[in-house]
Amino acid sequence: MTNALKSLRKNLKGNLTAQVGLCITLVVICVMIFAPYLAPHDPEKMSLRDRLKPPYGFERGSVNYLLGTDGNGRDILSRIIYGTRVSVTIGILSSLFAMAFGTIMGLLAGYYGGRIDTVLMRIGDIMLAFPAVVLGIIIVAVLGPGLMNLIIALSLYIWVWFARTVRGEVLHVKEIEYVESSRACGASDLRLMVSHILPNTISAAIVLGTMEIGHLIILETALSFFGMSGMKLSWGYDIALGRLYLGTAWWAATVPGLACFVAVMGFNMVGDWLRDSLDPKTY
Repeated sequence: MTNALKSLRKNLKGNLTAQVGLCITLVVICVMIFAPYLAPHDPEKMSLRDRLKPPYGFERGSVNYLLGTDGNGRDILSRIIYGTRVSVTIGILSSLFAMAFGTIMGLLAGYYGGRIDTVLMRIGDIMLAFPAVVLGIIIVAVLGPGLMNLIIALSLYIWVWFARTVRGEVLHVKEIEYVESSRACGASDLRLMVSHILPNTISAAIVLGTMEIGHLIILETALSFFGMSGMKLSWGYDIALGRLYLGTAWWAATVPGLACFVAVMGFNMVGDWLRDSLDPKTY
């Protein structure tokens, strides 16, 4: 753990990409947490008199609506801030749930092998056969719309990647001498997996989990765009509404799309930094 922390600090110094990504991620998380205090307006308040106002600095723009308003006269900046709370929360929680479940499945498959490995990996192959958005739509259609159901749907899709990654690490680690020595001394399977194998495989799951947050944000945005999530304060929902005005009010769809782009880019940059830092060959 100490070596990993040293490697993280070492790779952060002089790494402009990692620094920018970390700053973006921290800003996004702060916006997510403090949304009610940062939003200048009620994101659901409509004002037909102020509909489709352009961002401040453009003709007819107003300082009261820095990023303009949508087709219903709602403040786009406030909706983006609250949309961050929805989209990023779903991305982070889905990644955490998938990482926990996938790590356990990968640990069991890699350690025991045989029939357990075959069954779990074939289930994973079946799920990977479906396109991400299609599988998400199917799961949400079965469970119904809602925040928790959407998190479950995305977690059920993405856990396979964690299981496969952890399984590959376990297949290597379980053959190392200190694991064999512990087994020879009478250590139970649970003790071997939790105390000796898991600590040496969890870094790969953490890196994957960070990088998958951006992927999950995109999936949530896509599901909201198609109206499957039930979320009315989401970047995807705002993009779907804004596309109706692309010819006359480009900002209604472009600004939420840029918010999604910046957030995903930040998490991907942090994921790259963690991958380079936590690779055992780097320390």
